Amino acid sequence: MIPVVFSLGSNIEPRRHYLRQALHGLPAIGVRVRRVSKFQVTAPVEGVAGGDFLNAMVEAETRLAPGELLARLHQLEHRAGRPLPPRPSGQSRTLDLDIVFYGRLHLCAPGLCLPHPAWRRRAFIRAGLKELWPAGMIPGIGNWKKDI
Repeated sequence: MIPVVFSLGSNIEPRRHYLRQALHGLPAIGVRVRRVSKFQVTAPVEGVAGGDFLNAMVEAETRLAPGELLARLHQLEHRAGRPLPPRPSGQSRTLDLDIVFYGRLHLCAPGLCLPHPAWRRRAFIRAGLKELWPAGMIPGIGNWKKDI
């Protein structure tokens, strides 16, 4: 199993429902959830329309390859009412699922860069990492405070 870390977000009501729906849907797509951070409210960033986001971080594991995992996450988003890619940027989101870390993999391909290129800039990601791994060490991934 490959350790993975996801971010979850929604800025369309019922936000909490969409996040819970995603968490319950992860096992069916081949993702075993280990831990989930507290939900936190954050302002939209990078020109995304709509109100505040409800966000969380998830520690999980999977046997899926990165591209297949991303495709299945997009299917979960789609079931929550979000259009499948390609989609215009800046729209409000019923559900936004991003792979932040996939093991120790460093990859940049069309549509998928790992670790997620914005993880250091997004305060809710750093807050979730600090909550789940205050010492910095993510098992099977590394030290988010310095190594990654």
